[in-house]
Amino acid sequence: MRKHYSKFVIGSLLAITVISCSRFSPFPRAENVAPTAQARLKLVWLSLDGFNAGAVNPWTSKIRSPHPKGLVWLLNSANSQSDLKVINPSITAPSHISTITCTGAGVHGILDNQSWTGTATVGGFNREYAPENWVNSLRKQGLRVGSALYPSIDGNGESRTADVGIAYDNPGSQPQILSVQNGTTLNAVIPDRGEAGHTFPIDITAASDGQISIKTPWGDVGPLTKSAPSDVFLMSKLNGATRKAAVSFLLVATGDKNTVEVSPIEIMPAFGEEFTRDLDAKNITFSSLRDYRLQSNTSSFISTLEHRRHFIVEADLAMLARNDLDVNFLYFEDLDVLLHGYYHDDVNEAAVVEYLEKFDQDLGRLLSAIPSSSNLVVLGDHGMSAISYVLNARKILTEAVASKGNVTASGGAMYLYPPQGDMTQEPPADLDLSAVAGKLRDITLDLTGAKLFGKVIVRGSQEARDEGLTGKNMPWIMAFANGGVAFKNSVENKELLARANWSPIPEALRAKYPDPMNNGVLVIPAPAGQHGHWNELPEMRTKLVLEGPVLGGIDPKTVERTLGLLPVVADAMHWQRPSGCKQ
Repeated sequence: MRKHYSKFVIGSLLAITVISCSRFSPFPRAENVAPTAQARLKLVWLSLDGFNAGAVNPWTSKIRSPHPKGLVWLLNSANSQSDLKVINPSITAPSHISTITCTGAGVHGILDNQSWTGTATVGGFNREYAPENWVNSLRKQGLRVGSALYPSIDGNGESRTADVGIAYDNPGSQPQILSVQNGTTLNAVIPDRGEAGHTFPIDITAASDGQISIKTPWGDVGPLTKSAPSDVFLMSKLNGATRKAAVSFLLVATGDKNTVEVSPIEIMPAFGEEFTRDLDAKNITFSSLRDYRLQSNTSSFISTLEHRRHFIVEADLAMLARNDLDVNFLYFEDLDVLLHGYYHDDVNEAAVVEYLEKFDQDLGRLLSAIPSSSNLVVLGDHGMSAISYVLNARKILTEAVASKGNVTASGGAMYLYPPQGDMTQEPPADLDLSAVAGKLRDITLDLTGAKLFGKVIVRGSQEARDEGLTGKNMPWIMAFANGGVAFKNSVENKELLARANWSPIPEALRAKYPDPMNNGVLVIPAPAGQHGHWNELPEMRTKLVLEGPVLGGIDPKTVERTLGLLPVVADAMHWQRPSGCKQ
């Protein structure tokens, strides 16, 4: 990694004219001011995944004592707008990469969080993309940049690395979920993701009274308390470098047979040797404890989310405390995770609100640590809709079509890619893509008569060109559902349609769609949320906040879409845009 030793020049503050300052705002607003030789502008760019006001307001309105500068302040009092249009497709990986490159998905080529390449399905977050990102551009301008978990800034090459910070992690590794009977000891091993083939033995003992204790090579843990993660710290290696790591343990369920979740050893890559040492000294490490399989156990799932957030907030505060950084890119996944798991879930609402009360306080603590001389951008990457239906993508396409290509599904987006081999290959002669697209456009949703799809695009069509989704590495068909629909990609070809728990299930629906019946019971999804829709849908819009001596003087409503945000901010700060940003 490149090291920068340029000293930060301490200068006089900008002369500012404060206008329309929010009562709680730590960021004064002023007319756009050009930097001088004596003053160096600073910026904090904060991404809140799934930051959709309409989706989170029912929860945040119940927060009892909101922080004066936290999440509730961002929603209700900051200099903001709630109708920011994101790119198409409105999915986390393409949205974040588009925002910091100022290019659409058709240019950078990342269409999904998990993309088919012709040989394998790979994470969209760590795929290569050609356009220059703003982190790289700012560093080339002599500015020092910090990044904490910002998607695609993962340290894989000079163009995807910050001067200081923590890499975005998307390892996809699963914690182990182990069962141990009272009065017995279970011998298990912990895999070390830092060094292939390394494992370490542990003993999990359940006493006759059900108390759980664990022996590890680095110390003993326990007794465990249900839904309260416990950490043990150790030294491991990442790419040959010795680093501090953590293994986390969580007691999920108790009884005669106790369930314990154990994270693998997985070191979070960090930027800057000095910053890495600081994090290690403060035990700011990350584990992959959280497991989506725990969503059926809300208290355990939320406790693991909170456990992760604790480390992230402390790392962010350590980064913001440095005086040698000009720009900080920060990222929080909390809102997105909660909306995916609990949107419209009345049963678990109290637990979600309790979590958001703590998140609000932590976010307020973080925003309060930003000096008033700095500027702030807060935005989301997509909206969210409550799931009314879950559809099997293969059945919607029909098996005759699906068998000719590779089907992927992400929320409300359904793609038909070419099969194994060259991604640019044309469909077989017996597959008429235009006819398939026409049938998809005509599908109506059960008894309502509403159209299932808001947009269906065929590769190479004029519609694809109009949307900037050109080139032969695109899917053969991209189909985006209207609100309330999510897709499953089940090769078992079982369920066609199910209706969400919170929606009434009329008898006519049971008669019309008999195949989701299992032993006479309609298979229905739990209340949840999803994204991946076309951005013309209002629920896919997101929130934008602009604060500070320079950005606070800009009306956020003048920024209509995320692709137009970077140019506005870069020009106002008098910094160069990345090379491909022509907006």
